[in-house]
Amino acid sequence: GTFDIPILTTIPGVTIYSPSDYSELESVLIKAFSSEGVQVVRYPRDSEKEIPEKFNKIYGDSDYFKGKKDCLIVAYGRLFVEAAFAAEKTDVSVLKIGKIFPIEQELIEIAKNYKNIFFFEESVEFGSISEHFGKMLSESGFKGNYKTFCVNGFVPHMKVEKAMKIHGLDRESMIETIEEALK
Repeated sequence: GTFDIPILTTIPGVTIYSPSDYSELESVLIKAFSSEGVQVVRYPRDSEKEIPEKFNKIYGDSDYFKGKKDCLIVAYGRLFVEAAFAAEKTDVSVLKIGKIFPIEQELIEIAKNYKNIFFFEESVEFGSISEHFGKMLSESGFKGNYKTFCVNGFVPHMKVEKAMKIHGLDRESMIETIEEALK
């Protein structure tokens, strides 16, 4: 749920994965079962969605898709599909994180080259991956614009699509956010 990330990241030595589709889930489970220490795999309810062709995934710990504009979307799990559609429409870059914690320094090195970074996440903000990512960006000397889009408060039971829209985590909301920032 929306509160698990802030709780799980406090466990010493934990590794957290959040695959975006069934194929990646299979790959991550193999990795997790063959690794030492506490391994967590987050996989949300909901069916797998189609993704734009140019966003074929490699299934590493992260995947980077370069667009033409000086803007980066960071996402993981099922939000990667929404981010891919938004990026296709706006021609921005996408950084999909598969191993979401601990955050790899190489992801910060990629991100800090952008003027605008938008991190979309299905978690409460306090203790979120986007909060950890933002701290690492700041420590690296990043001077651009960094904005997180997380869940605010408790989400009552409702359809996933409706909850995503309410919290600005659907592709249409992502597109609006990006287009506004690039004006």
